[in-house]
Amino acid sequence: MAPAAENLEPSSKPVLQLALQPLMDVKGTVPKVFAYEALLRIGTPWSGRELETYISARESDGSIAGVDMWVATEACRLLSLFPDMKISINASQISISTPEYIDHLVGTASAQKCAARLLVEVTETAHSPDGAIAPGLKLLDDACIGVMIDDVFDSFAKRHLIALPFITGCKISRRTMVRLMAEEEMTGMYGHIFGEVKSLVDRCKGIGKAVVMEGIETDGELDMAKKLGIRLCQGYYFSHPKPGPGCNGSEWSLP
Repeated sequence: MAPAAENLEPSSKPVLQLALQPLMDVKGTVPKVFAYEALLRIGTPWSGRELETYISARESDGSIAGVDMWVATEACRLLSLFPDMKISINASQISISTPEYIDHLVGTASAQKCAARLLVEVTETAHSPDGAIAPGLKLLDDACIGVMIDDVFDSFAKRHLIALPFITGCKISRRTMVRLMAEEEMTGMYGHIFGEVKSLVDRCKGIGKAVVMEGIETDGELDMAKKLGIRLCQGYYFSHPKPGPGCNGSEWSLP
């Protein structure tokens, strides 16, 4: 059984915080908030490198499911406070393969009556076999909790599962956006990377799957997302992540 987050070893147990970053629908003239991603943060000030090291260690020792349980609990708490909010959370493939995590997530979302407003992003930083994660994905679908494949072109991402009926869609990472922009700058035209991403976007549209472009920071990157036919975007261009309600006494409201 995966340990709960509060049972992690004290030496590896930093203070966990949840930050929210909006996911924007850019189809119209003025972008509108579609949902929020609940992002795990640690350290004061927040440290991306420390977070990467922490997550890597937790995935290596198998305790990541406890961390993801904490995130799920906090996200469902926020959804109970804001009945019009939609939230996506990250979950390691290891967590999706852990029955205790799935039971906790489904049970918590059911108790807070927020399952239909919750989305799980299956991350790419650790690998679990398809056969190990499939039962968990099916249970999430049965509970009306959506599932996205995160950072679909990176590391261990489960891109090949996108067509499955219980997958809502996928997200494209900042890393891929940087590669797209570098390709355009170097060649002055759309090349192999653009074609690969556009093919995926078109395929997803054809089978009714959502696509989100992460890491938008400039006008040029937003234009690139639109050229690819992507209407759901996220990144510093719109808003930096900020502490969720109740974190460090912060006041918070929906925009």
